[in-house]
Amino acid sequence: MKKIICLLCALALLLGFAACADSSGKTDDTQAAAGSDTDGPVSEAETVPFDLVPEEKLGGTFTILYPKTDSAFRDFQAETVNGEIQNDAVYARNQAVENRLDIEISIDTCANYSATIEAIRKQYTTGEVAYDMFGGHRDVLALSRQGMLYDLNRIEALDFDGPWWDANYNDTMTINGSLYSAVGDLSVASLLFVSSLTFNKALMDDYGFEYPYDKVRNMDWKYEDLFEMVKTFGGDTDGSKLDMEKDDYSIVGWSIETGYSLFYASGFSFMTRLPDGKYTVEFSSDTVTDVMTKTNALWHAPGAFCYYASGDTEHIRLYKIFAEGRALFSDICLNKIGRFYSDMRDDYGILPLPLMSADQERYYSYCGYTIPFTCMTSNVEDPEREGKIIEALAKSSYTMVTPKAYEIITKSRNVRDAESAEMVEIVYRNKFYDVAHFYNLPMFGTLPRDMIKTDNAGIAQAIKSGIGQAAKSWNSIQKDYDSLARLGG
Repeated sequence: MKKIICLLCALALLLGFAACADSSGKTDDTQAAAGSDTDGPVSEAETVPFDLVPEEKLGGTFTILYPKTDSAFRDFQAETVNGEIQNDAVYARNQAVENRLDIEISIDTCANYSATIEAIRKQYTTGEVAYDMFGGHRDVLALSRQGMLYDLNRIEALDFDGPWWDANYNDTMTINGSLYSAVGDLSVASLLFVSSLTFNKALMDDYGFEYPYDKVRNMDWKYEDLFEMVKTFGGDTDGSKLDMEKDDYSIVGWSIETGYSLFYASGFSFMTRLPDGKYTVEFSSDTVTDVMTKTNALWHAPGAFCYYASGDTEHIRLYKIFAEGRALFSDICLNKIGRFYSDMRDDYGILPLPLMSADQERYYSYCGYTIPFTCMTSNVEDPEREGKIIEALAKSSYTMVTPKAYEIITKSRNVRDAESAEMVEIVYRNKFYDVAHFYNLPMFGTLPRDMIKTDNAGIAQAIKSGIGQAAKSWNSIQKDYDSLARLGG
């Protein structure tokens, strides 16, 4: 039955996309050319995926624990309609699921991700099940190898083949056929905590640069294109050191994100998947050296500014450069655009990070490890019931929340730039996950960020010295998963 539903849904999505293509003059070749391997969400009017959710009277309360970090709890907390785009979409989704399944959704919040992790530990060790679902971040991967999380692949109700789930994450994090945490459209934060580029349209016009939209569609938006524009723009106004309060910049970004975003735009991973589905620390040293060299070259170009200070006040200072029209590009997560650029006078556009090599098959978008992962403890009382609710939330998000993603990002109900909205979908449908980064393996977990501060001379040595440490760490992780597999966990 599950396969039949999936086929019906896929057919409906294809028909819906064809109808949209006829009205816009675009064909589905445009979508493929953009490098996205996942269909986009259907229109608001067509709620086919959610319509496929059986109208069951499950009853009871579905309780979620989420951290307050980065306002991630807004994925589910929406007590009433208040005119705010994300809130109202989430409220409508919650109401739809509650009515369809005759349940009540309840969300509790805790201070941060660390508190979420401790709550998971407590629920597992005490056996007192207070929460049906958690929103954890990469630290839940450590809990999964300890047997504390339920294998979501065992839940029949969860259709991970559906486009409302992030296949890139779920496939990457499947170990020995088991998946202990998932990412999908039910979480706006997981959808939008992803790197992108914004560009100032007025400055592009002044310099005679073409907006790269068509290049993106034609799979022709390349590192070299970005680098050439970065090299020719920006600089100090008085011959002294660049001043972030007054000078112009070619590109600005925050190191903790920028250190990864261009690097992982290459789709490079320090890990290789073996024929048996397991991973090993294995990669091309030439490839990683090439990608790091290109990344460093761009961020050390004249007028480029990679900011290393952290904190809310420093974020405001950094992104003010672009908001004031003093930067051609900014490297920024989608979820921050509305906060920092909503009052920007100049028009701006949004782009994916460029292709880093000629043989790259699609665009890749760096997704940080602070996104909320959907998970449940291994001693959850009724995993199939909880799976039905989670699947309903994912399906309804795909049709009721995700179509509003561009409006949520820009905090505007009127889409001024349909092309940027198209680009945004390419960004969040092509998120990339490196196992070494998400498991934070020694050296390789943070190497791209660490190396951006240095010249290229140290890259080869850093790579060489890190292989042994990373391999030892991963071997230990794999042994834990192998033990779980033998126990049937």
